[in-house]
Formats: sequence, structure tokens, C-alpha cells
Amino acid sequence: MPDPSAPPQQKRPEERPRRFWLFAPYVALLVAILAWSGVWMVEKWRLEHKLLDQAEALRKQGYTVQWSSLKLDGYPFRLHVALIGPKLGDSSGWGLAAPRLEAQAMAYYAPDTWVLAAPDGLILSRPGKGEVAVTGKALRASMGALGSAAPRFSFEGDSLSLAPAVGAAPPAFAAIDKLELHLQPGPGDQAALLVRLDGGQLRPETGLAKMASGKPFSLLWDTRVSRLSMLRGSTGRAPCRPGATRAAP
Repeated sequence: MPDPSAPPQQKRPEERPRRFWLFAPYVALLVAILAWSGVWMVEKWRLEHKLLDQAEALRKQGYTVQWSSLKLDGYPFRLHVALIGPKLGDSSGWGLAAPRLEAQAMAYYAPDTWVLAAPDGLILSRPGKGEVAVTGKALRASMGALGSAAPRFSFEGDSLSLAPAVGAAPPAFAAIDKLELHLQPGPGDQAALLVRLDGGQLRPETGLAKMASGKPFSLLWDTRVSRLSMLRGSTGRAPCRPGATRAAP
């Protein structure tokens, strides 16, 4: 039986509890956070330079590309871009502008798939007809497989209102309940194109208004683009092979 009055014996070094494993998970987590932060900062830097280089390349091709400010954030898992006053146009007079445009991608598993939104609406410029302000409950788009020969594109608009600028020619539609545009690439330089328009309110002075007899106008156009690579710039043309087309007042 040990003597209680005897001084306690010190444990040998090999008998002392190893405290390293108590702190190891926290050290590993800290290292992972620092490593991912570095990766995210590099991706942010690459994206910013890519946007600037692409804008300069388009300007050299005759396009108008500009914005008043550019902000990138979204740490830790997203890449979020906010453009204030973006404007894109070609030499023929077609153009698209917005008070604010936001784009977002997941930095880790889908950096080439972007979701875009125009919370304050869009401004469409038409050659010889002036500008049209497009507002609605939702204006969003998505783009995938960017940088490849066959990117994907989708656009959706809900409860749209189309108002011409002062002195501009009014568009055919005053309002549209639902507008969808989907371009999905396929094999052999082909792509599937789907245009869907529901609840279109035509202006009385347009020719389509007589056909609709004052009722909402709907359109479903399902077609195939046979040479997708020819869709380049304002003069690009691609033959389309219709799959199913339906217009209903």
C-alpha cells in the first residue's frame, strides 16, 4: 500500500498525456481556412482581370462595353459580381443596358456556370427605333459551359412591362406575363432553341393585335439551330429547322 505522506512521483515523458491531438483538429481547420482563402482570392483576381480583358477585346471588335463601377465579393464559397450602369452595344445599334446587374457563381464546384439578375430592369436599344425600358417582377438568366465552343443560355422574365422612351417607337407588346428563352447545345454544331411567351398584351396599333382580337397572345417556338458556330456578332446568321411552333391568341 503506498504511503500517503510520500511525495507524488512525476510521470515519465512517455506516460504524460499527449495534448497534440486535442489541438490538431483546430490547427487543421485553421490551415484549411487559410488555404481556401488564398484560393478564393486568386479566383477573384483572375475573374476581375478576365472581365477587364474581355471588355477590352470586345471594344477592339467594335462593341461598346462600359460600366461605372465593378464590385467582386461572395467570400467564402461564391463569386459575386455587381456592375453599376453596365452597357453593351454593337455597331448596328442594338444594345442592352441596366442600372444594376448582378452575377453569381459557386467558386468551388461550378465556376463556369453563372446566374444573372437585373433587379432594376433592363434598357433595350433598337436600331432606328429608340430605347425600351423593360421592368418586371423577375429578370434573370443563366449561362453555363462558358469558354467552351457550345455554351448554354437561359432567360426568364416574369410580369414584364415594356415602356418606350420619349420619342421612341413603341414595341409590339405593352406587357408580358411570362417570357422564356432557352438555348441548349447539342452534337454536330447544333443546338435546341425554345422560345415561350405567355400572356402577351399587344398594343392596339400593331398588326398582331388584330389577329389576337384583344385577347392575350401566346407563342411557343421549339426549333433546332443547325449551325450554332455561325451565331457571332450582329451579322451572324444560323439556319433553323423548326420542331414545333404554335401561336395562340
